[in-house]
Amino acid sequence: MRGVGAIGAAYAGTFNAAEDSLVASIQPTRKTIQRACLDIRDCDSTSILMYRTRIRALLLIVLATAASCGDNIVPPIPVDAATVCNYTETSDSTNDVMAEATGLTLGGLPQAICGDFEPNHFNSTLHSADDDRYRVSVSAATPTLIELMMRDASHVLSGATIRFWTIDAQPQLVGIATYDPSLADHGAFIITLPAGNYDMVVSGDASSAITGSAIYYRVRFEAMPACDETTDPPTYAEANDASGANDTVAVDFSKDPSFTPIAGTSPEASSITADTKHSYSIAGTLDNLTARADQYLDRDAYQFTTDETSNEVAVRVTWPSTTSDVDYIVFEAATMKPVVASNLSSDTGPELAMFAVKPSTSYLLWIGNFTGSAPTTYRATVCGNRYAF
Repeated sequence: MRGVGAIGAAYAGTFNAAEDSLVASIQPTRKTIQRACLDIRDCDSTSILMYRTRIRALLLIVLATAASCGDNIVPPIPVDAATVCNYTETSDSTNDVMAEATGLTLGGLPQAICGDFEPNHFNSTLHSADDDRYRVSVSAATPTLIELMMRDASHVLSGATIRFWTIDAQPQLVGIATYDPSLADHGAFIITLPAGNYDMVVSGDASSAITGSAIYYRVRFEAMPACDETTDPPTYAEANDASGANDTVAVDFSKDPSFTPIAGTSPEASSITADTKHSYSIAGTLDNLTARADQYLDRDAYQFTTDETSNEVAVRVTWPSTTSDVDYIVFEAATMKPVVASNLSSDTGPELAMFAVKPSTSYLLWIGNFTGSAPTTYRATVCGNRYAF
């Protein structure tokens, strides 16, 4: 319907509030939330500041609530836990409030924390089946890739949420990401935190308590794989922006739903297939200063696919202008579910996110300049990655 075969035709997709809520909300890269609340999903997103930089919407990085349980993707059974777990949960009866000391440091070589979402730990405020808190350290403010897998073959959970809190007398929420099993077989996001100690809280999202067996999960963290911009010629250059022909989607984070298809427009077919051995780039220009009905001026959309081995993608968008605020969103092409949004209120960038995807699947990369921006060129770098369970 809205996959590769539809690229040449005008986009005619539909959006709804349920899909809209899936837009991924953690871009804590270069940001620290200055205001905390019990659950960020109940916060007023306009009051959340990151390094004094306002984010436009409560973007929870979709690490991934499924439309139906049958849509959920169950990851393969991991190898022997002893070989993949650097720390295993030991105090489930108390770690909802008292963090377990893991002795682990985020970044660098891969490390993992393993645990279980246990029955009869339901938190009605957070809509969480179980919350497990772990103390971790950060040695340097560099991007760290966080990956989450869980064994929920019966689809008991609607997903999982990871939160990072400071450990001061008044803890501050500095990062949050939500995994939606309908979007990928695991969750992935990047986070950059200042050096220090933090509590990482892993929650199993649910509307009621787990009544059967415990659900195993593993959280792995390592230095983010490189996805740097190069000076090579772009893999694809924008070619169909006349009268906004490639706009595709109107975006307004102040409305619900935030995404509306634009009649008579469609994404450009980039012919990019993301793989684990190469990086690819798209070059374009955001040049329309005419006020629009949504929050963006010019918007450009491109279709790309993943190869059979890639289950993660990183996208880095850079631009030379210091008076332009460029954002991007990635949608699953067939469903137009938002997979991730990178939308710092920043005139310098870059916009950078890493997220889980499905292999051999088409996606839409939407890039726009926020109202008030000057025209600018841009370059989007796309890198595939493989998470091995």
